[in-house]
Amino acid sequence: MNALSACGSADLHLHTTYGWDGTAAVSAILRTAAERGLNVVAITDHDQIAGALVALELAPDYNVEVVPGIEVSTADGHLLALYVRHVIPPGRPLLDTLQLIRQAGGLAVAPHPAAAGIHSLSREAIYWAQREVGTARTLVGIETLNGSLLFGQRSRRVARLLTHELGLAQVGGSDAHSVAQVGASVTQFAGRSAADLHRALEMRLTRAVATHTMAAPTIVADWLLRYSLRCAANGLKLPRYSPCRRRSPTRVWRLLPAQRSGPGCFGPPGCSARHAAPGRRPCHTRECQPAR
Repeated sequence: MNALSACGSADLHLHTTYGWDGTAAVSAILRTAAERGLNVVAITDHDQIAGALVALELAPDYNVEVVPGIEVSTADGHLLALYVRHVIPPGRPLLDTLQLIRQAGGLAVAPHPAAAGIHSLSREAIYWAQREVGTARTLVGIETLNGSLLFGQRSRRVARLLTHELGLAQVGGSDAHSVAQVGASVTQFAGRSAADLHRALEMRLTRAVATHTMAAPTIVADWLLRYSLRCAANGLKLPRYSPCRRRSPTRVWRLLPAQRSGPGCFGPPGCSARHAAPGRRPCHTRECQPAR
């Protein structure tokens, strides 16, 4: 770890308003990351890639590098897919998902392992993935510090055990769903760039560091307030992935019609110019759905 004496910092677990539960705009996350001295951030919305792609376009304006990613809802638990540029299908077994991430040129990290109340990967699932040569090369790290986990003692204990026994990279991520949590836990690595981080993860030469903390009631209250404001701004309508709706998490979510950027496109502003043409879905972003 001596190579980390002059290191960069990365927050590898961030959610934006492009996902169902994020309350922070991409620009707000990038601005806050720059203010807090982060070199790299990974945008990892649930089963969505659009926010990460937008962040890649905006990143040069904030002097922060972006790792495009997704928090994939596998059949066995959540999995961070990093360095990918298209959607990794949710709902598939862990081993199949890891193979898809490898084919996409990405790396994977297990977030909040064995966490209570969250669809997380179990110790057994992670051990099993490490027994397969192909998937072991893809699953490179464990999130040993999660800045937003309310009851995380067991998860942190399991994560430390797994990194020790399996030799996986230690990863820190804020799991921020609001801008206040950005950078709460970070991954330190030798270098400053996203490419340096990729190399460090593959070599398992990273460490997780907590930079600031918020009390659990404060985290919940902050998110509820911001999420309520987001719903109010959308005309008191809830996204299809809202916890207030009983919907399958694997169903495709379209943004509300009020957020349409053009005829036939339910994407974010400007989406039709970058991704979608009227009446069809030529890209892999879930926001670009034909009008009905």
